[in-house]
Amino acid sequence: MEFNPIFRRTMDAASDICTFQNDLFTLLLDLAEGEQHNLLIALQRRHGLGLGQAEAYEVDLIAKNLHKSSCGNARSPPGLGCNW
Repeated sequence: MEFNPIFRRTMDAASDICTFQNDLFTLLLDLAEGEQHNLLIALQRRHGLGLGQAEAYEVDLIAKNLHKSSCGNARSPPGLGCNW
């Protein structure tokens, strides 16, 4: 099934946001349980970041996806800086 490209971008962004936020909120539990499937842990290892830096990186990813989601909306207000 093919979806409208704007709808697809919006849904992809929403899915990423949910996943990223889940990893932020479950970090302490994941660390306590030795869970390795958490974006913050992966960012720390991949980029050699401290926990605070990894959190900032992930929050930036969330903000970018919120912007992407907003720009995908046909009713987006002018001036959002959407360039696609």
